[in-house]
Amino acid sequence: MIVFIKKHGVRIILLFIVFILFLSNATGLFEIHITHGPHIWISSNLLVQEAGYGLTVYKNFSSPEFIILLLIGIVLSINLPLLNPVPASVLTFVATIPPFYFHYAHPIRNSLLPMEYSMLTILMLYIINLLISELIHK
Repeated sequence: MIVFIKKHGVRIILLFIVFILFLSNATGLFEIHITHGPHIWISSNLLVQEAGYGLTVYKNFSSPEFIILLLIGIVLSINLPLLNPVPASVLTFVATIPPFYFHYAHPIRNSLLPMEYSMLTILMLYIINLLISELIHK
């Protein structure tokens, strides 16, 4: 178990941090502005006060698109560092099917998290995993 953590733990943590940054940016919780100098802005939209409902989770975090991307991101963050490039690419392709199917089945739905962003996040996880793997092996 200790060898497993030493060998793959850093890669899993780095990939999970990249995923959390992408997911936070998609929901508006975390934004990076580079127009007039680098600025980082953190929003407090995690919990909101709604009339009659009390303190509730922001609507982006309870949408089906967010839940699908969250589950896929967790699975990819844990499994991609453990796999060789070919099985990792197959897993990445399989991971793109649920967001595509959900948006294909509900084409008129006004989505808070577009399918394109979900695909971009999944592919970026795969690319970052390959880059981290190459940097660690060298």
